[in-house]
Amino acid sequence: MDGRVTVPSAVCSPVKLTFQGEIWYWRGPAAPFHFVTVPEEQCAELRAVSKIVSYGWRMIPVAVTIGGTTWTTATFSKNGGYIVPIKTSS
Repeated sequence: MDGRVTVPSAVCSPVKLTFQGEIWYWRGPAAPFHFVTVPEEQCAELRAVSKIVSYGWRMIPVAVTIGGTTWTTATFSKNGGYIVPIKTSS
């Protein structure tokens, strides 16, 4: 994945992160879902704003752009970092 993640916030300036990552498949309840793991450097930036913008389970609302497609979702905390969900269209 080569895309952009923006953390919108009414209490601080939006954080814009651009990174590349491998998309991986998750087989579990509510599947099919794909995720991309946020690189550690960008995770540090997410951690810096997480106390201001996160909600339950340390999720952070984000706008994700891949190519010309943008959608809103939330990052998930996983193994000390973050992952971005990419829903498989039906």
